[in-house]
Amino acid sequence: MFVGLGSLVGLVALSSCSSIDQPAASVNGVEIPMDTFESDLAAVQVGLGPVPSDDPATSTPTSLVTADGSLARNLLTAQIQLELLNDEIDQAGESITDEDRTGAQSQLAQQQAGWDTSPERFRSFFTEYVAAQAAFGRVAAPSEEDIAAEYAEGIEAVGFACVSHILVATESEALAVLDRLEAGEDFATVAAEVSTDPSAASGGGALVNQDGTPCIPLAQFETGFVPEFVEGALAAEVGVPTQPVESQFGFHVILVRPFEDVQDALVPLVQGTAVQTSLAGLVADADVTVSPIIGAWSADTGRVVALSEAERP
Repeated sequence: MFVGLGSLVGLVALSSCSSIDQPAASVNGVEIPMDTFESDLAAVQVGLGPVPSDDPATSTPTSLVTADGSLARNLLTAQIQLELLNDEIDQAGESITDEDRTGAQSQLAQQQAGWDTSPERFRSFFTEYVAAQAAFGRVAAPSEEDIAAEYAEGIEAVGFACVSHILVATESEALAVLDRLEAGEDFATVAAEVSTDPSAASGGGALVNQDGTPCIPLAQFETGFVPEFVEGALAAEVGVPTQPVESQFGFHVILVRPFEDVQDALVPLVQGTAVQTSLAGLVADADVTVSPIIGAWSADTGRVVALSEAERP
């Protein structure tokens, strides 16, 4: 939902509208003046470099912005989001710290070529925007301790499935697996030795998300695996192998992996999800209006969107 520099590069914007007196936007009663917006837009234009024009002979457009409006809408989206973030940060008694700004500057310097020589206004806005996201994260994201407590309650409580399994053909084989585990053998070692799941030899029975992370979002887990397996995993106690669970593939011994085995991957996932959910709530509840010269506010997407030809002034 956040607008990154990568979303701005190569995009184009609306024709200049400096004669318009109305604000570019109003956010919960706080106005973003049109002249301030235009100055920021000019700084962003310079900071990102020339926007490609329709004329292949030159990369410099004839006006600051072109008729598509993407750059203007993306910039105003970021400004609206920043106002919402700042308000929420203030209400929570939190603040944007020097450490947040230093981290933001370091991140942006790595992402954006020519960052150090970009206009100060360009650097100042995006430093504050990225720093505000970090501060908002402290407000909206649960602590590692809170996540650990949720995880201990099971997959449905934390919203991610971090599971391993051992798949065998018969119930007697599954019971033999349980005997070995109860005797103290390592789950991954036993899985690599006896599981018929093709990935068990290299992965020790661990199921992974499409991006390789060891935790699968709950909704994806529930639709991506057979019902019997999902039901068995949801009922499992963390760190304790289940009794044999039968599915069309055979018999599974399922393990919801201990928190310490997955916390490095899980904590950022849960925190990131919480931040995005909180931001979506801010957007849905916000009272935002946008000058039709630039576009219109979409609470569904949390962005400034284009107007149709009939809607434009």
